[in-house]
Amino acid sequence: MESKGGFVTITLFFFVFFALMVVFILGIGFYGFEIADTLMGDISGLNIGNTSFEETYDETLGLGFQSFLNSLTWMATLLIFGMMFVMMLVGFLIPKGNRMLVVLDIFIIVGAFIVAVYISNAFDSFININEDFLNVYSEDFNTPSTLLLRLPIITTIVGILIMLITYLPFKKKEPVVSEFN
Repeated sequence: MESKGGFVTITLFFFVFFALMVVFILGIGFYGFEIADTLMGDISGLNIGNTSFEETYDETLGLGFQSFLNSLTWMATLLIFGMMFVMMLVGFLIPKGNRMLVVLDIFIIVGAFIVAVYISNAFDSFININEDFLNVYSEDFNTPSTLLLRLPIITTIVGILIMLITYLPFKKKEPVVSEFN
């Protein structure tokens, strides 16, 4: 009895919106933390006893902000690649379905491509609104921004890989059974 699996390629739409939200939210967070770090680092002349606020900030919270800002780019990139990996893993693990549904999956990939083009162009317009956003997304938050700007290509490639993983049969090793007389 062959059981039919669900359409894993439908998750491409979720992937497109997930990538947009990750890059958008973490990029705005990066921008806000960078402004806060700059403003707090510029406070000079504030001394409490023999302790300077600027020196204390640079040695404590400033280091934390810098390490957070440095790791935020990798967090966004890993979230996007993790989502791609999970979609492929789900495609591998679900029961193999009817191969006639490949045509429907192709239409789903085309629809996800169209949505990805729209989102990529909207993101491009967003980062070009303000010079500060352009600097943050092109210099500091470069890798996730590049992934989002190339989202139509990535969506198509991931969709095709998911479709191949879902519908291609993989041979399972049969256990060796010894007969005892």
